[in-house]
Amino acid sequence: MLWVDAARLSRECIANAVMAAEPGFVIHAARSVEECLNLEGLDPHLVVYYSHAEDTVDIDAIEALHTAYPSARLVILSDAATLDAGAVRHILSHNVAGFILTRRTGLQMVVSAISLVHSGGTFVPRDFLFMEDAPPPPSAAPIRRASEHGRFTQRELAVLDLIRLGQPNKLIAEELGMSASTVKVHVRNIMQKMGVANRTKVAMGAEDFLNEDRQKSY
Repeated sequence: MLWVDAARLSRECIANAVMAAEPGFVIHAARSVEECLNLEGLDPHLVVYYSHAEDTVDIDAIEALHTAYPSARLVILSDAATLDAGAVRHILSHNVAGFILTRRTGLQMVVSAISLVHSGGTFVPRDFLFMEDAPPPPSAAPIRRASEHGRFTQRELAVLDLIRLGQPNKLIAEELGMSASTVKVHVRNIMQKMGVANRTKVAMGAEDFLNEDRQKSY
């Protein structure tokens, strides 16, 4: 993994948390895009770029990273307070598989999201899932496309995404701003719609189930 972050504190703390959760990860850190491009012999599977700007994300930096490491999956951490659907759409179009708003996301969720992207999944902000003009996320995350076919509600879809990340009901409730009892209702409905008996089977069978569901809906 290549970690690009101008702030030493976040560069060290989050990277250490990721390595604690995923001991097999090897992380190379750089303070800027320019610095990492001068590093020789790197062929990262994953590139994490932390943007500390409060109102935007540097698209030029993302493009430069994608050009330098075309086979790597990109994760963007953003300190932006607000981003409209068009801005997020533009960011996701640059081979970005993970986009994390740090003002609303705790350390455990950041680590889980990075691990998810590393394993082939896609992570986008929960608020972005409910934007009317939001584009469909990259094809690496078919689970977020289920609502196109009416099988899951938007809230069930958000809960299902977090179940895939291994989050317990308490953290799901905090992340989505709902009560734990409401989360239990959504989990029960999801299990009924998928025809499974527990949340482990929900997480394990979600992708295959949704692919089949999508084909039936065409």
